[in-house]
Amino acid sequence: MPSTASTPKPTSAIAPNPKPAIDTIRAAASVHPVSPLDNPVEPKKSTSILPVGGHFPLPSEEIHMKIMMVGDTAVGKTSIVRRIVEDAFSYQENATVGLDFKIRRMLVDNTQVRLQIWDTAGQERFQSITTQYFNRAHGFFLVYDITNERTFKSLDKWMHEIRQKGQANVEIMLLANKVDRESERKVTREEGQTFAKKNGLILYEISAQSNVHIEKAFLDLMRKIIDRRKYELEVNAKAFDHTNSYTLLEGTTAHVEKTNYRKKCCV
Repeated sequence: MPSTASTPKPTSAIAPNPKPAIDTIRAAASVHPVSPLDNPVEPKKSTSILPVGGHFPLPSEEIHMKIMMVGDTAVGKTSIVRRIVEDAFSYQENATVGLDFKIRRMLVDNTQVRLQIWDTAGQERFQSITTQYFNRAHGFFLVYDITNERTFKSLDKWMHEIRQKGQANVEIMLLANKVDRESERKVTREEGQTFAKKNGLILYEISAQSNVHIEKAFLDLMRKIIDRRKYELEVNAKAFDHTNSYTLLEGTTAHVEKTNYRKKCCV
């Protein structure tokens, strides 16, 4: 009786995937040109808090936040950025030309934040360049030097620029830098408090050199940005639904506590 065993079919070698043509790679890259003002490519779980219509991320997600340092030249903006990002200080910082930024990831309560900190030039000749990017910021640090009265008198000008060119109701915090040089103080704490109250700001007296109140000020501003975003989402949701819940992600809802935005003044 003939054997019923089937003869195995010859297997063909699996050819490796061909490499894409270099022109295809270049064409794909040109779809997303790199700009210094755009965030680098991040995992899909990252969510920007900038679009008004977006959802607020779950605690396991990372949100993007942009904060701008604003004020006259030599007030210590670059030193503040270096301190919060690198925990370092240099006595020989070069003046910022145009714009520069650094990135630090921080945990704000239960929210992971990818913080992009923009250091702006304070010189008059660069202001027309820097102010055109104000509408991209979620928050501002308005900085002056307590040993230089001129930098304090310039605050009204900077506030006007932020109000005119920044987002509506953007969060702003006032920083009085160089408190390590108290013996050289030209702007009193009371003067800073008066300006802060007049403009509805919180004042932090800080030192980039001595690392006084730097991280505390950043965390406070970031919390205010996050709280305001939650509040705006709640208001938008209630325009369509009179419940106390809003959509975080598809199929997920959460209750949002009402936020009291009455600001304290000074630290």
